[in-house]
Amino acid sequence: MDSSSLSRVLDSAEVQAFATGFPTTMAHLAVTLALLLAGAVIYALFTPWKEIALIREGNAAAAVAFAGVLVGLAIPLAVSLSVSTSIKDIVLWG
Repeated sequence: MDSSSLSRVLDSAEVQAFATGFPTTMAHLAVTLALLLAGAVIYALFTPWKEIALIREGNAAAAVAFAGVLVGLAIPLAVSLSVSTSIKDIVLWG
C-alpha cells in the first residue's frame, strides 16, 4: 500500500467518524463503569453483611447474591448507556 492510498483511507469518512466517536464512546463507558463501581461499593457498605469477606471465605450464596446485585445495577446502566447522548444523561438516568 503506497502513501497516497493510505492517505485516502485515513481521510475517509468512516475513519474520521471512528476517530471522532471513539473517544466519546470510551468516556461514556468509563462513566458507566464508575457508576457501577460506585453502586456496588455503596451497596457493600450499607448492607449488614460483609459480602466481599464472605466471598473470600468461599461462601457461594454471598457470591451469587452479590453477582445478582451487580447484574441488577448493570442492566439499567446499560440501557442508560445505549440511549444517552451525553455524559450528563448517563449520570442523570444511571
